[in-house]
Amino acid sequence: MSGSNSDDLAQESVDDLIRVLASGARNQGLGDRDRIRARLGEALFNPQLMRVPVWQRGTKYLGRTIQARDDSAFVHLARRVLIDRQWANGTTVDEYVSDLRYAASDPDARIVIYDRGQGPIAGAFSPNRVPVNRVGTMSLPWLYVVYSADRSSIVTGYQVSGLDVISVSGNPLWLA
Repeated sequence: MSGSNSDDLAQESVDDLIRVLASGARNQGLGDRDRIRARLGEALFNPQLMRVPVWQRGTKYLGRTIQARDDSAFVHLARRVLIDRQWANGTTVDEYVSDLRYAASDPDARIVIYDRGQGPIAGAFSPNRVPVNRVGTMSLPWLYVVYSADRSSIVTGYQVSGLDVISVSGNPLWLA
């Protein structure tokens, strides 16, 4: 049980770090980037049910039909496989989340901190190292993983053609 408390404190401190950096209350410190990358590398995908866009409801993936409110990770994965074709058909939620965690914790990942008005975000931009058996027909060279400090979880992750297509608002802080 005490290990769980220390894990919670470590997570909370990184979430607080993201909040402070997003607010501009302090500048980046030595090791901040590595602490944030490590947190993203172990983060869960948002466990909350999400309201599914009407156009995606009723879609079937892995023998499941997407409902009006459904598991966030599953809905995101189905879109990345069936619509965006970034991951191969048959990719599971566990594999998708594992790919996002790996990308976010990659030593080559660039970390950006910002606030979109819905809370502080840490984004990880990294080379696409998805295993070849999970690469979709429309795979792109980079992955972008979005982590919410308020939710303490990954809220989305997708492949992109480059840094120029990522939308970060406000005054983004790219960690060195």
